[in-house]
Amino acid sequence: MLQLLSRIGAPDFINMTVTQEQSVFFQLTYPEGLKGYVELHLEEPDEIELVFNLYRNKQVVKAYGGKVEESLAAYLYALNG
Repeated sequence: MLQLLSRIGAPDFINMTVTQEQSVFFQLTYPEGLKGYVELHLEEPDEIELVFNLYRNKQVVKAYGGKVEESLAAYLYALNG
């Protein structure tokens, strides 16, 4: 997975918001019109969930939700897709 991280590069912009619903929301902007929206749900400590949507030029590239490890892997693979 570290090799995958090194190929995507860093986002141009990151915004983070902590919500009242015990979640953290990230907005990420990458080159070439790629935008990521990631929400980390923290309500249940034993079952933290990560949901993301990736868009390129306002078209959905990938959407996924599940356990943190699975969702993070899907997000990284989608960035390199």
